[in-house]
Amino acid sequence: MFSELSTPHIRRELGDRLRAHRKVRRLSQQALADRAGISRPTLSSLERGHEVTLDSLISVLRALDLLDTLDAALASPPQSPIEALGGGKKSNRHARPSWTWGDES
Repeated sequence: MFSELSTPHIRRELGDRLRAHRKVRRLSQQALADRAGISRPTLSSLERGHEVTLDSLISVLRALDLLDTLDAALASPPQSPIEALGGGKKSNRHARPSWTWGDES
């Protein structure tokens, strides 16, 4: 759904969803802002789809117990087959020799 929307539209949609989660929990903006450790105007801006910091969004998601949804939405990329076999490590072609000068015997 989001792939076809502009960035401002996505922000508004996220804000609408966060507002809906807040209302389902019967929290006022001030109560949620206090839980999240942000100001009420910042929460209001987030709910209206205005630009806010990533830290503010994370704080609100945490306060609403929704942080795991972010983890699920942005999962870690799968490990490549080469990395799985241990071949993804760079070799040190310029490794120091195991001998030192004067140790040629």
